[in-house]
Amino acid sequence: MGGEPDFGGKTVGDLVAAEARATADTLAKNGRPVRTIHLERLDERSLGALLMHFMLETILAARLLGVDPFDQPAVEEGKLLAKRYLADER
Repeated sequence: MGGEPDFGGKTVGDLVAAEARATADTLAKNGRPVRTIHLERLDERSLGALLMHFMLETILAARLLGVDPFDQPAVEEGKLLAKRYLADER
C-alpha cells in the first residue's frame, strides 16, 4: 500500500499537532497575528479557566470596538422566528 513514509508510527494526534504548528508558523511567517496556548494539563479546571478567559476577552474587545457584547438582537429574533416557523408547520 502507498502512504506517506514519514507518518510511520505516528498517531492522528501527532498529525493534528503538526498541522496546527505548521499553520501557526506559516501565518507568523506571513505577518499574520497568531496566538498559541499551551496547557500543562487539560482538565475541568484549566478548561474552565480558558473558557472564562475567552469570555472576558470577548467582552473587553467588544467594548474597545464600541460594540455591546450583551446585545444579541439576532438571537432573540431567531427564537421568535423559529417558534413561528414551528407553529406554521402544524
